[in-house]
Amino acid sequence: MKKRLGKSPLPQLVAVVGLAMLAPLGLGLVLDYLFGTAPLSLFVCAVIGIMAATVAVVRITTRQMAAVVPPAASAGSPDEGSNEKEDRA
Repeated sequence: MKKRLGKSPLPQLVAVVGLAMLAPLGLGLVLDYLFGTAPLSLFVCAVIGIMAATVAVVRITTRQMAAVVPPAASAGSPDEGSNEKEDRA
């Protein structure tokens, strides 16, 4: 995947959150109309939309942060670091 360092993720975030919220809400309204379950389908679809939008925002943000912050040098785990005071004992 290409790193998009110069582009702003804001338009992508707006589009993803908008679609992840509006599509399930519309589906919930249609299901409520068809089956006569007034707020139930709308509520369930709204929760699904909120969860989908949250996952999408986390994924986009993680990708942006990975593109901005260089990976740390792998010198072993932090527990394996040498401490001269501990080594002498």
